Amino acid sequence: MMEFSIGSILGRSFSIFGKNIVSFVILGILLHLPSLYMAYDIVTQIESGAWNGESGLLPRLIGFFSGQMLAATLIYGTVMELRGMHAGVGKCIQVGLVRALPVMLTAIVAGLAIGVGLVLLIVPGIIVMTILYVAIPVAVVERPGIMASLSRSSELTGGYRMRIFGLVCVVFGSAVFINYLLTDMATDAFLKDPSSIGTYLYAETGIAIFFAILGAIISGVVYHDLRAIKDGVNIDELAAVFE
Repeated sequence: MMEFSIGSILGRSFSIFGKNIVSFVILGILLHLPSLYMAYDIVTQIESGAWNGESGLLPRLIGFFSGQMLAATLIYGTVMELRGMHAGVGKCIQVGLVRALPVMLTAIVAGLAIGVGLVLLIVPGIIVMTILYVAIPVAVVERPGIMASLSRSSELTGGYRMRIFGLVCVVFGSAVFINYLLTDMATDAFLKDPSSIGTYLYAETGIAIFFAILGAIISGVVYHDLRAIKDGVNIDELAAVFE
């Protein structure tokens, strides 16, 4: 039986990232061009003294949808790499575009469910998050529909949610720690030279793109492993849906 462990999943995820670093980074940059432009716009406003200190809701919405589109493209790339095949940028984008609408709608419903859970004393939100962890990979690979993707994720994650929670804690904790260090350095640099804020904003965006890429790969690996364990599906059968 396949081992489902945090170490194994992270190891293979970083290996997949390393083997596809050029194409995956290109995809990350392409699909986050709006976020990069907004970072540039904020820097320009700061330098001209016109920025009011608020970024508004639009950047968050754009970042959310860019992240989901990136997830759709990279889950395909991850499945192909697990099969021993490299997926080009063009093919990843093609698959991402075809799956874009169901992925977006699934992500919205899942996000709302997790958000409601977080409002209800946080713990229910964490539980819902682990239940729906592979809803997006399901929407990309199986395409069963929005609610069916959520239900299927619940089925696949059953019995493995504590390990999924541990995995999320490792990745999320790493992101928080790196951003804390970056913010600390940016604060010191800003006090010495206010114009350095631009470097911080670009670095922050770059880190966000890196973790978006890594998160998509990890979700794809987790989905593959759960399908192998629970359904007995091998990677060739899993990848056949894209042919």
